[in-house]
Amino acid sequence: MATASILNNTWLQAPSAGKLIVNGTSTSLPATGQQQLISEYTHTDQSTNPAPTSTNNQNPGYALTAYAVIDDVEQKTDYGPLYGSGTPPTNLVSRHVPGTMPWAFDQNVAGLTDYGADPTGATDSTAAISQRHHGGSQWR
Repeated sequence: MATASILNNTWLQAPSAGKLIVNGTSTSLPATGQQQLISEYTHTDQSTNPAPTSTNNQNPGYALTAYAVIDDVEQKTDYGPLYGSGTPPTNLVSRHVPGTMPWAFDQNVAGLTDYGADPTGATDSTAAISQRHHGGSQWR
């Protein structure tokens, strides 16, 4: 299977003596030790799977080719990196963590199984959801 790696507006950090991105024997981006913003980067894999062995016959040794389409132009080479600037947002981690999730017995939480919804997903629950949404009784 051919693979392509895509980074878009992604903050990365690695020790200054290391590499920020390493793709086998191709692209390798040096690290500064600080958080770095990669605005755009695409890696296209042009390697070959190893030949099958007696214990692993899943890799038939065929060539891998991945393409990137940038501005409507097909290419088999890496694109970028384009570095962004600025400092990471102070809420970089917390903005990706969901807020307070409702509890089943909170006020204003509807129990759709009370209206006939199937919690297993084996049957269509559209009618039960619609009934609750369009005039079911009080919230529990």
